Amino acid sequence: MKTRHIAIALLTFLAVLSCNKEPDFVSVEESRLTLDAHSQTVTQHILSRGEWHIDLNGAVWLRVTPGSGVGDGIHYQTFEISVDENPGGSREQTVYVCQGSIRCPVTVHQNRGEVAVEEPVVLPSAFFKVVSHRGGYLESGAPENSIQGLSYSERTGCYAAECDIVSTRDGKALVCHPVDSKVNGFIPYEKTVGEIRAAGKLKNGEDIPIMEDFLDFLCDPAKNPDGMKIWIDTKAWKDLSYTIAAINAAYAAIKERNAYGLCEFIIPQNETLFSLVRETDLFKEKRCNVGFMASEPAGLLNPVGFETMMWHQVKFSAIFSETAPYAPVDYLKAGVPLSIWCCGTPDSENTSLIQKSFPYYRNKNFKALFVNYPQAAITKLKAAGISSD
Repeated sequence: MKTRHIAIALLTFLAVLSCNKEPDFVSVEESRLTLDAHSQTVTQHILSRGEWHIDLNGAVWLRVTPGSGVGDGIHYQTFEISVDENPGGSREQTVYVCQGSIRCPVTVHQNRGEVAVEEPVVLPSAFFKVVSHRGGYLESGAPENSIQGLSYSERTGCYAAECDIVSTRDGKALVCHPVDSKVNGFIPYEKTVGEIRAAGKLKNGEDIPIMEDFLDFLCDPAKNPDGMKIWIDTKAWKDLSYTIAAINAAYAAIKERNAYGLCEFIIPQNETLFSLVRETDLFKEKRCNVGFMASEPAGLLNPVGFETMMWHQVKFSAIFSETAPYAPVDYLKAGVPLSIWCCGTPDSENTSLIQKSFPYYRNKNFKALFVNYPQAAITKLKAAGISSD
């Protein structure tokens, strides 16, 4: 009987102890953190009673250490949140500090990098028939006509990245797109490269490049392993001698590096300009291909003398219009290489342009699609079962 009384007393004590046990809890110092784009580690305090652990919720660009612990409800503990450098747009991830059924959220917001450059989809080690307009600057966020844009285009799997050139007073081909005929506030051919660069850098901190800078990238197999090209767009100044000066400067740099196979020129539809180009080494040596830029389908024949080195680049809305004198099939049947440009929105490029170009894409004379959004275009092509060349 005595033993029974002792057992009952013990059970009663344990029941009372269980009823008086304080419930588990967990709380964190900050429920939302805003960090800059640099890689960094921040420390957070946690107060808990009982075991807790971290649920990363699929996070790939941040880590939390330690991933678990046991708190006594009295003393604060710490954990560290480490984030990778952010080269792209702003991003946000919520992780959870968990204890039993309790999930305490911590949201980490990381600001965009100085220049947002989104990582392209991993593609096969070859290119698609896609050319990025000014390096795909609207899609990537990189400055137009920049080395960063070149790198983005190469990693995306482009056949080529387009760039613009102007001549400078000291005989260089400056890679840039003038605004109201000016670069950094100057008429480029009136100033030297040094004077123009001294007036400001690109928004990512790069100097405004010259053709030699682009060629250094193209000729480096570590940076350009698949041999992506550039399309060099020559601007038709009112005084065409400055256009010719830019062509000559760019071609001299190409010749010095024996980079003919990595460079192709685009010349605006202008017979006067064609006559001047015929006097250049670019024309006489015929080592680089040349694109004949036309807003309207201008015929199936290349200008005299350019027959073996030229292709036609025609505006999308013109060549697919019901009133167009020539359709893509006419060029391809005539053996005239053709590229189509559509520098529009992602919808106009990836729906209208891509879909209407499907029947021609695999033709050997179909040269490329010229777009603002190369990664989106390539993704659309892949979805249609088109692989890289």
